[in-house]
Amino acid sequence: MLILGHSTSAIAPPASLQPVGLPQQARDEAGLQAVGKGPRGAISLRKVSVTFARGRHEYAVRDVSLDVAPGEFVALVGPSGCGKTTLLNVIGGMLQPSSGSASIDGQLVREPTPACNVVFQQHSLFAWMTVLDNVAFGPRALGFVAPEEIARRFLKLVGLDDFADAWPATLSGGMQQRVAIARALATQPGVLLMDEPFGALDAQTRSIMQEEVLRLRVGLQPTVIFVTHDIDEALLLADRIVVMSVNPGTLKAVIDVNAQLDVPGRRLQDQAFIGLRQQLLGLIREESLKVFNQ
Repeated sequence: MLILGHSTSAIAPPASLQPVGLPQQARDEAGLQAVGKGPRGAISLRKVSVTFARGRHEYAVRDVSLDVAPGEFVALVGPSGCGKTTLLNVIGGMLQPSSGSASIDGQLVREPTPACNVVFQQHSLFAWMTVLDNVAFGPRALGFVAPEEIARRFLKLVGLDDFADAWPATLSGGMQQRVAIARALATQPGVLLMDEPFGALDAQTRSIMQEEVLRLRVGLQPTVIFVTHDIDEALLLADRIVVMSVNPGTLKAVIDVNAQLDVPGRRLQDQAFIGLRQQLLGLIREESLKVFNQ
């Protein structure tokens, strides 16, 4: 297991994690169109800081440097207020850093871009559009050929092709999130940002959605940055887990999960799971107590 403390130099992905491209079979099954050559979704953060004025300037995030390889799944964990969502918003171009930079595939992120899509805790579907039109919205806006056909294929990938003509309000919470994931993937982004996407779901639905993400990841291989408060969820899904500190938000530790546990999806039975879980809980408890004792 690799645990690295915070440093101003970039923390790189393990050498064993090689960039991966989208398998042609998966691309064909989803009806995807070519979007450049080679692997996509490399993320680079360089000394990213974000400050907010609350009577005085306070750091939400300070001097965060991190490299994420194409196709890697990185979970961000830490107590509330440690800057997880702030960092996610910087990567997605929804928030400009006060200093430092974020880039995707070598291009500086200055605003939201089709290279990066977001799935929020609440599904944020358009209530006045059918499920099909919600998923087709992105491909249509970007000028893709046959956007409705693309939407139907992605709905099939998430098991909702029979609900194409339904309205979002008629679906369960889990089904709404599956539509949101299909919509986010339909534009073929190199990076998928997920901000506590299953936090509002019941335990059984949450488990099913985790399995769904693992299945889609194997086929489509986007780079995923996943914010969660659920340590088990992070251990189940991620290649690496980034633990963030509070006041200010920095990188407390980066854990290479693949070096210690079995492949994603079969980790709950791994004997090392409990020990790694306890270590993560201890790291987060240290940061939570800082807030509690202020």
